[in-house]
Amino acid sequence: MSKTEYEQTLDANLDEWTIDELAEYLEENCEEAELELIFRAIELLQDCLLNSFEFASELHLSETLLRLSQKEIHDIFQLIFNDLEPSVETVEAINAAVVGESPEMLPDVEIETVQQWLRLKLAVVFEVFRVPLILQDFEEERIKSPEDWAEIQWDIAYEYFDNLDQNKREIIERVIHHYQKALVIYVKEAYPEQWATIYHSLAHAYWKRIEGDRRENLELAIYYCQQALTVRKKEADPENWAMTEHGLAHVYSDRIEGGRRENLELAIYHYQQALTVRTKEAFPEDWAKTQGNLANAYSDRIEGDRRENIEQAIYHYQQALTVYTKEADPENWAKTQGNLTKAYANRMEEEIRENFELAIYHSRQALTVYTKEVYPEDWAKAQNNLASTYSDRIEGERRQNIERAIYHYQQALIVRTKEGYPHACLSTNSLLGDLYVQEENWQRVIKTYRTAIECIELLSSWATDDDYKQQIMAENITVYDNIIQACVALGRYDEAIAYAERGRSRRLVELIASNDLYANAEIPPEIQDYLTRYEAVERQLHNLLQEDSSDGSIGERGLGRFRQTTLTPAEREAKTAEIQALQAEKQTLWREIRRFDPVIAQQIQVEAISFEEIAALLPNLQSAILSIYNTGAETHIFVIRHPATSPTKSGLFSLFQQPKQPEPIVTLHSCPDLTFGRLEELLTEQWLIPYQEDNSHWCQAMGQNLQNIAQALHLEQLIQDHLNGIQELIIIPHLGFHHIPFAALPIGDAEETVTHPEPELDNTRIKIKSKTRVQTIQNLLHEEYLGDLFQIRVLPSCQILKYCHDRPPLPQTNYGIVENTQEDLKFTHIEANRLKQLEPVLPKNHLKGRAETTVHNYQALLTRVENVHSSHHAKSDLNNPRESALELGDGKFSLGSLMLKRYPNLNHVFLSCCETNLGKSELTDDLLTLGTGFLCAGARTVISSLWAVDDLATAIFSSYYYEALKQTQQPAFALQQAQQRLRKATYTELLAEFPTAQEALIERKKKNPGSSYPFIDPYYWSGFICQGV
Repeated sequence: MSKTEYEQTLDANLDEWTIDELAEYLEENCEEAELELIFRAIELLQDCLLNSFEFASELHLSETLLRLSQKEIHDIFQLIFNDLEPSVETVEAINAAVVGESPEMLPDVEIETVQQWLRLKLAVVFEVFRVPLILQDFEEERIKSPEDWAEIQWDIAYEYFDNLDQNKREIIERVIHHYQKALVIYVKEAYPEQWATIYHSLAHAYWKRIEGDRRENLELAIYYCQQALTVRKKEADPENWAMTEHGLAHVYSDRIEGGRRENLELAIYHYQQALTVRTKEAFPEDWAKTQGNLANAYSDRIEGDRRENIEQAIYHYQQALTVYTKEADPENWAKTQGNLTKAYANRMEEEIRENFELAIYHSRQALTVYTKEVYPEDWAKAQNNLASTYSDRIEGERRQNIERAIYHYQQALIVRTKEGYPHACLSTNSLLGDLYVQEENWQRVIKTYRTAIECIELLSSWATDDDYKQQIMAENITVYDNIIQACVALGRYDEAIAYAERGRSRRLVELIASNDLYANAEIPPEIQDYLTRYEAVERQLHNLLQEDSSDGSIGERGLGRFRQTTLTPAEREAKTAEIQALQAEKQTLWREIRRFDPVIAQQIQVEAISFEEIAALLPNLQSAILSIYNTGAETHIFVIRHPATSPTKSGLFSLFQQPKQPEPIVTLHSCPDLTFGRLEELLTEQWLIPYQEDNSHWCQAMGQNLQNIAQALHLEQLIQDHLNGIQELIIIPHLGFHHIPFAALPIGDAEETVTHPEPELDNTRIKIKSKTRVQTIQNLLHEEYLGDLFQIRVLPSCQILKYCHDRPPLPQTNYGIVENTQEDLKFTHIEANRLKQLEPVLPKNHLKGRAETTVHNYQALLTRVENVHSSHHAKSDLNNPRESALELGDGKFSLGSLMLKRYPNLNHVFLSCCETNLGKSELTDDLLTLGTGFLCAGARTVISSLWAVDDLATAIFSSYYYEALKQTQQPAFALQQAQQRLRKATYTELLAEFPTAQEALIERKKKNPGSSYPFIDPYYWSGFICQGV
């Protein structure tokens, strides 16, 4: 509704509307912040009338205002703000209103009712005439006293702070709003003292803020403190300087950004600075406050000796108590008692038993002041601390202590609700849930952790930074582990699967949700500017790294030929600094771009997938979903499938039988010996680390390692007990299982040990230093593998599979090829030519060599074809996944850049490159790889690699894959067929089928004359996986 329509509606209805009708209209059309400003302005209007007329009572004043028209009230505001005299007509109308008869009202109508109606009427008038114009009036200097307006804002904010306990979240938002409004007038140059005071107050508000990203709020609080200190100097204004130093220390104590150790040292420093002014003699209360907070910092301190830090904390708490007495200052006395609880509970000196009793004593002392009615937040904190102390208490019977701990946690949760205090609610529910786990009270475990997970998801939705979202998840991952273990204990496998989904791959899920939700939306200009700069920085970095890739301190592992450097030490230092600056800028640009993401910017909570939705992803009766999850204590494989069907009855009555689709069921295959530690040993220490550090050793040990993994999973038992009648597996890995070629997990014992040439690492589609080479490797071979029994798809989560599944079908499927971007691979022409024989590829859609395969051309190709075959170099960066990249003719197309793109019309992407699905899965199980990046960008199906693949083997494998895909149109089945065909292909067959590779095949045969199967080793045939539909 336009402003004109707004005013017309009011003019037509104001006098006739009831209070309720007007209130409803205002609620629909006015901003809350504007109304709050209006209510405060009523005081100015009343003051103006009281200065000009005499009123018998407050009711008389209200009755007078009720008789004024909109125009008359507006004219009074013009007098107040613009010093414009009212017209004669307005003055006469006001006089008549003052001496006029009272409106007819019932005798029992209270003055509050009259004032409510007055506020609503004034709100309408002021909203219509003042709010749209007030800033313009200030700018054009038509306001008599802009300071009055700013002071209104300041007063409102201050009054809100005084009522902070009423509705903390909402009130802090109002405080921030009104302080920022005041800063329109109180600029630093004209009003330095007021400006500094408001900046200090804003710092306090952002430190207290519940809404939004906690990390960002604290950084803003630091910024406002630091800005305030540019005005508040110790020499000129010592008291306020010390106040802001104290406030800055407070924020550093809670800071998330940066290292925790360094932040606490900064907090201690600024508290000590404040104490140079805040002495006990001059400012006893401020001195005691800073002593208490300095004690808090020492209690949490990481630097130095832990024992000594706790003693320092106790000392400073006791110093504070020399000022804080229960009689004179009960609130701060109780707060210090509560803090002593934590210090004594953590104390290492003297008797531990006695320290716990002292902690309980001080906690109970705090509760003599803190009552739920008067100090609800502090009361809840004291209850929480008392519970924590009882949970660790040595004195008394263990069961009784646990019961007391549970009781006090439950008391704390009366106040610590998800709506009011989500951070505290999460903390208390997590601790309470841990106690229920000890008690094996699984029903309560689930109920308690369910609330904790709701808090995690709420806080994560408020975060505006991807890394902070990850931190929230990582810090609370045991909540998911424990609730899944509880669901397993109760046999509630469907719930366990749903919670596993809520705890894994959330960053990827949010990226896909955002891209799919806004797949065809135009990119706003401000984001486009960031994207342009991001790609420019990426090109600068690529050029710098290409200039000199011989030194490991600058070059990126696996890219480029290693040449001798000619840089001097000084030049190298300067170049390193330049690269680091560009990398930092790139990281900053990434964060800024991601802040504009609709899911982040609008704080959308992406709805978690339900078990019913997961079960619906089963494409047929012969498919099963295997959801793997390690809880720390053991590994579970949840098998979701349709039950095995009984043979259909034959005969006359069978003609009338209606086949009924059976409901999916869940069965559980557990590996109790496969703990997190054992998982790390198998999948990180014996697989990932050797791959990075000693590739030849990794190749040689691959067969044995895969056999060890299969045995740890009790693979044959899994197949026998759960997979009868199944033909396709949809595997959802967890943690290190993302690195594993499931198709190559062996069934049964090894049949033979094969000796063959070590892979020609210079002929892989990645570059690896030659010093790692050996002449031959020996490996275990098996007769049968998991991939022989099942078609296999692998995805990061069921929710990601659902996004791929729900993407609309595409009307056409044009192919594009990107080939040999560095012009140094010998066999990419084999797969390119075979694909062109099978599918039509327009000349403009076949990019080949450095000149054609630019980053720009590659990205343009992704917008005009539905199917892409990328056959060239790529590399994974495990330390910084967003730097994983496809190597193109003039630079790299990084995962970071890919994740910021949208390609909604991509159907099938074959990344015939190295390491395109190699990623380091953290506790949050977010696998950031080029493969998952293409899923995020819009692809329905992606074929990607787990390691540095052999050039010739990959060319032949890709050819086989497309031949099978042409026949079946089923990527997982085509992948299975290509794996089996490559593994079983003989030299004779290959020489006949691939004449352009004869020289390489003959050379390979000479190095290993004892084998007829050049690619029988899993290294060659199992490196690619199928992701998506």
